[in-house]
Amino acid sequence: MNVDIEAELQALRELSDDALWAIAKSRVSPIMTAQIQGLLDLENRSYDSQIKLDELLEPVDRLTLRKGEAMVLLKNRGYALTQDDLRE
Repeated sequence: MNVDIEAELQALRELSDDALWAIAKSRVSPIMTAQIQGLLDLENRSYDSQIKLDELLEPVDRLTLRKGEAMVLLKNRGYALTQDDLRE
């Protein structure tokens, strides 16, 4: 795992429960989701399209890791996590 993301995930341990809940409930913007979906739907993706897709997916992957770690920390702090809890 990338050293930067490891440090970022480690830093989550110092956050308040409210801050962790905010991360756990965060979502990718609808605009970014649409851009990613448009690139995924291309049958013959060009090199440039693939580069753009990779650039868009990097922060999504990072958010997914942060959300997962936030959920683990909340669970370890005694919270029961349900789908309803994770909706805004």
